[in-house]
Amino acid sequence: VRLSIDGGKTWFNATQSSTSGVWDYTWLTDVANGSHTLTVEATDAAGNKATQNLEFNIDTLLSEPTIALDSTDDSGT
Repeated sequence: VRLSIDGGKTWFNATQSSTSGVWDYTWLTDVANGSHTLTVEATDAAGNKATQNLEFNIDTLLSEPTIALDSTDDSGT
């Protein structure tokens, strides 16, 4: 199993987990905020290949919190 991000020419090999059918990969570099496409390619023992794309979004920017006090309930004491 190997994967690539955003149609890149670089492919990364995933490692097989101790759980059957599960593969792992940890990105070594940060992926920028925004929409991305992950392409995963699996090859079986006979050489047959299957490819699947996954769309995902990264948003590391926190929004401003909204704080509201109810003057009839929140006296500050």
